[in-house]
Amino acid sequence: MKSESTLSICLSLCFMAALFAFGASDAEKNHSTEMNAVACGDVTSEGDVKVLFIGNSITLHGVAPAIGWTNHWGMAASAQEKDYVHLVAAGIARATGRKPQLCVRNLYTFEHGFADYDFSALDDLVAFGPEFLVVALGENVRDLKTEEERLAFESAFGKLLGRLAAADVKPRIVVRGVFWPNEWKDACMKRAAERHSIPFVKADFGSADEMKAIGLFAHPGVANHPGDRGMAAIADVVLKALFPEGARVARTIRPEGTGFSFAPGRQTYRPLSDDYRVFVDGREAEVRACRESRVPFNRTWPGRQRPLDQSERASYLALEAAGPVAMRVVPKSPVRKAVVRPLSRGIVPEAGKDGISFTCPGPGYYVLETRGAEKALHIFIEPPRDFPGRRGATYCFGPGMHMVGWVRLKSHDRVYVDRDAIVFGCFTGENVEDVKIFGHGVIDGRVCERVFEGCYTPLQPSCVRFHGSRKIEIDGPILMDSPNWALAFFGCEDVSVSHVKVVGQWRYNTDGIDICNSRRVTVGDSFVRSFDDTIAVKGVLPYRDLPVEDVTVERCVLWCGWGKTIEPGVETWASAFRRVRFSDCDIVRSSSSALNISAGGSAVMEDFLFEDIRVEMQTDNLPEVLQESDGQRYDPRGRKSFPMLVKVDNTRYGKEDGPSGHIRNCLFRNVSVFAEEGVPPPQIKVMSLAPQNGAARPFEGVVFERFFMNGMPTEWSTFSFTTNTPVVLR
Repeated sequence: MKSESTLSICLSLCFMAALFAFGASDAEKNHSTEMNAVACGDVTSEGDVKVLFIGNSITLHGVAPAIGWTNHWGMAASAQEKDYVHLVAAGIARATGRKPQLCVRNLYTFEHGFADYDFSALDDLVAFGPEFLVVALGENVRDLKTEEERLAFESAFGKLLGRLAAADVKPRIVVRGVFWPNEWKDACMKRAAERHSIPFVKADFGSADEMKAIGLFAHPGVANHPGDRGMAAIADVVLKALFPEGARVARTIRPEGTGFSFAPGRQTYRPLSDDYRVFVDGREAEVRACRESRVPFNRTWPGRQRPLDQSERASYLALEAAGPVAMRVVPKSPVRKAVVRPLSRGIVPEAGKDGISFTCPGPGYYVLETRGAEKALHIFIEPPRDFPGRRGATYCFGPGMHMVGWVRLKSHDRVYVDRDAIVFGCFTGENVEDVKIFGHGVIDGRVCERVFEGCYTPLQPSCVRFHGSRKIEIDGPILMDSPNWALAFFGCEDVSVSHVKVVGQWRYNTDGIDICNSRRVTVGDSFVRSFDDTIAVKGVLPYRDLPVEDVTVERCVLWCGWGKTIEPGVETWASAFRRVRFSDCDIVRSSSSALNISAGGSAVMEDFLFEDIRVEMQTDNLPEVLQESDGQRYDPRGRKSFPMLVKVDNTRYGKEDGPSGHIRNCLFRNVSVFAEEGVPPPQIKVMSLAPQNGAARPFEGVVFERFFMNGMPTEWSTFSFTTNTPVVLR
């Protein structure tokens, strides 16, 4: 609501008479009594990152013509965009890459009546759910003389901060000190802020006339307010506190324990991990738990899912940043050796008494290992994004938990998953077109149980799968705990997959991404960690009349827990199987082989390119063991495992009749191997094993060009070759 100016003056006189009896406030000492009386409505705006400002007339002042103030923004800026509120909002927009959604409230009522303030008046502000909060109060608090009175103010201010910080998603808060210098007020507010681990910044610029609006307004109360320079100074100290190292922002949700934490206000479970504490640019961030395979122990589908004791808990951190991010990680378990992968990013962690410190150079996907592959910390940094299409989404999953089960998608559906959403369910599209799933939240498939063996049918749930569909876009989500293949396409065309994070896959047949008998498919800028094959391009029997054509996978980080990391094959039944390209990818861990082409069906596989691939090889890989009975336990028998670097073959897969598969025009170029000390010469095996009319048929045009070892060009003698078919070495 807005008060008339005549009412404002009358109220001002009343406040002056009452307050001088108890000690003048800083506002009154600076001839600004009007700001104690003029009420005004909140200022709000639409945007994507919620920002709340709580203050007095310096934050927001309504129109008061009687004193020469005809604006509705922070007094006494010359324009709305020059008050500290909008300067800070602009800084948040630059740091996060998202448009702020503002809520600005004049809370002078707390300053005048803190002793018996009704804190339920803050409920709507808590419900607003800000990610950023600036508290700028104090100027209107009267000059309290006794220590008892000052402690009462400090206590009330602490209660106010506690109420605002009690949201399920704790905002990043800054408390601003008073503009007109007052040591006891700053001291009280600072102590209250420290009790809630909230930064306090001094802003006592009001002693300098150049920081005020003197000469621009006739009324001394208005003129004593901060002018443009004063507003800019306030904004500067607030932004430095919000972003202490100029950092881009991670979510800073307060950890609440281990396992699944229930937050009643958001009606959501959050699977939190206590294996690591992570500080992002100095602020503690939420670390979530996921489940990964513990050992490479696999079997043919036994009619039930994999036992839990073959898995382990790992952790992940998801955040948004436009530039470098400083990380400090405090592991719960002793550190054997700290390694940040991909090694190609050149990140060297430093271990100290306060944890492990390193800087991620910007958006990307990283893995911190402290005990080899055991209980790794996955770090997903996405560039800040707006996702403007969310407002028109068919399914719009906002912050919180959503139990949706198995969702059957229709043509033109849009599914938006907010970054603070966990959607428990699976999504399937069959014979649909123009469907998009987008957003940085989690799709968790654990609620959809697998009950039979086959992986090729739309009756089998995955986190996301499409059959016979076209114009499909998957952009941004985290896919976790799938019943089998995590993300799969069968007989599809015109498919785009980007910024997808596949993690927490430990069940039987949990391939990462499978592209089956599909064409014009692009997978880019994604992370995939799988128990079974990581990225597979296949031709499967139910779709054997359809081709595999024009598939591109680029700029991905890959980790395979069983089988092959990059595998065109092993099922290769298709009318054509051609023009498949993998480029600019990092393979951080492999199991059986890193780069694999297996023509196990009848198709001729041709025109394949593997270029600018970086493969990391370790000495701590466990060997694959095939489980043959329920009572069998994983036993590596002291063996070490060194995955093959490249395997090209046409060993028959299954019992299907038909001509044997063939491979031609396959180029491996600029492949870099990063091998730990103790890794033997990497193996390259090219074998045409399936007979053609009683004799093996040589492959055609298999070329290896420019391989590197630990960053340096190397001779071919560095590798261990096995081949029975001509190959070209360049």
